Amino acid sequence: MRLTDLLCAYGRSVTAQRLETLLAEVDGVRSGEDIEHVHRMRVASRRLRSALRIFGECFKGKKAKKWRREVRQVTSSLGEARDLDVQMELLGAIGKNWDGEESVGLSLIIEMLRCR
Repeated sequence: MRLTDLLCAYGRSVTAQRLETLLAEVDGVRSGEDIEHVHRMRVASRRLRSALRIFGECFKGKKAKKWRREVRQVTSSLGEARDLDVQMELLGAIGKNWDGEESVGLSLIIEMLRCR
């Protein structure tokens, strides 16, 4: 077996592990109960992108280009979701000491962010 073949076999293995790590967070992200799932899935997507880039010589053609584009889209979407999660958490912490109309208004803002 050539060195390139060995390198690509290793690259496929690493990439498959990164993909499994990403997919393990999907249900948690969909449930929306814990913002850490979004964070972990975002990290996993960035690591998957890195693996695809590092082992780029092993992943060529239209299918590989589509994978890279779709993983980039996932990373971007997760970044937006993570930003919203952080904003909601911050507003929730600020609002704990509020009462009355301010509290209601803040709750509405948080709910609007959650819907996004």
